[in-house]
Amino acid sequence: MRSCIWTATHNTITLHLVVELQISHLLRSLLATRDLNSALFNINWQSIYEHMKQKDINSNERKFSRHHY
Repeated sequence: MRSCIWTATHNTITLHLVVELQISHLLRSLLATRDLNSALFNINWQSIYEHMKQKDINSNERKFSRHHY
């Protein structure tokens, strides 16, 4: 049970860090270019998507292992 809580907490913290990093890139780009469209284009949406996809895979693995042991 503790490992499930730790994994969920770790995934949430990691997601927050990934999003915070992208927001910081957004703000820096916005300050440099003063162009919101350009700044939004520079966000690495793929890294956020990949992290969310991995989080879903981990979640599904936990559900499976919880019901099949």
